[in-house]
Parts: sequence; C-alpha cells; structure tokens
Amino acid sequence: MQVQNEFGSLLASREFQWMREDGVAQLAYVDIGVPYLDPPPDANADAAWGCKIRTRGLGLDRTVVSYGVDAIQAIYLALPIVTGKQIGRAHV
Repeated sequence: MQVQNEFGSLLASREFQWMREDGVAQLAYVDIGVPYLDPPPDANADAAWGCKIRTRGLGLDRTVVSYGVDAIQAIYLALPIVTGKQIGRAHV
C-alpha cells in the first residue's frame, strides 16, 4: 500500500536512533519516495527516473533526489543515503 502525502507516494521509511556526542539519543527519519519519470527540459534528451529521499530530525530536514536510467537504478542509488552514516553527514 502506498501512503500519499506532501512528499508524494511513500515507498519505504526508516527510523534511526542517533547518539549525539553528549550521549543523548535523538531520533532521525528517512523516507524513500516511489520512483517517478522526470521529463527533461529539452525534448531531445532522454528522460530520467527520480527517487526522492527525505531526511528528518537532527535539526536539519531536507529532501534530495537520486536519478537513474530506470526506476530500479533510482532506488539503488538512493539506498546509500539511507544509512545512518550518510544521515549524520547530511545533518552535521
């Protein structure tokens, strides 16, 4: 089942418990959107597939998009962002 919200259709989400340097645990969240075909501005160019990745928590919320030649590659390229290490880098 797909959940629809302002982010778009949600494919998957994950909750992380992040340990701050002061020893306080803080929650962080990652959402992966359903891939979508992103038409290029130039009609002669090939379309790419986009996959939104939203990170929330740790004081800086943001949404980025990974792109691939097809929906599977767009998801595959989004997965490294979902690791806790990448979340920490995104919010430092």
